[in-house]
Amino acid sequence: MNQQPNVRDAKHWLGFLISGGLAFAIDATTTKLLTSIFGVPVLASRIVGISLAMIAGWLAHRQLTFRLTTPPTLHEFLKYAGVAWVAAAINYAIFAAIIFIYPTIEPLIALAISSIVAMAAAYLGMRFGAFKSPRP
Repeated sequence: MNQQPNVRDAKHWLGFLISGGLAFAIDATTTKLLTSIFGVPVLASRIVGISLAMIAGWLAHRQLTFRLTTPPTLHEFLKYAGVAWVAAAINYAIFAAIIFIYPTIEPLIALAISSIVAMAAAYLGMRFGAFKSPRP
């Protein structure tokens, strides 16, 4: 039975938010554990956190957001990783630009603005790149 479009859309966007939240939680938890408990330097910890979050985000997005039934592939992961790194670069560049142009702005406001733009870029990259269905 097909779902109504608004129910299908709501599940899609909820899956997007849950997958992104899961990736964020894994990144933050890994970074915190490695720095606090194991004494790993923060920059090295962050690389591990981002890497684990990227794998979890990929698997979650393919399952919850895009509901793919095909098995995951390395090629698909590499496309996803490319999208994720581009989104991170967009986020950082916009954040830095806002801070440079408006030096007195609250950093969390700059972070929120840059994150919203990066989230839109990430979604578009996933939808039309990493998880795009091949044409027959």
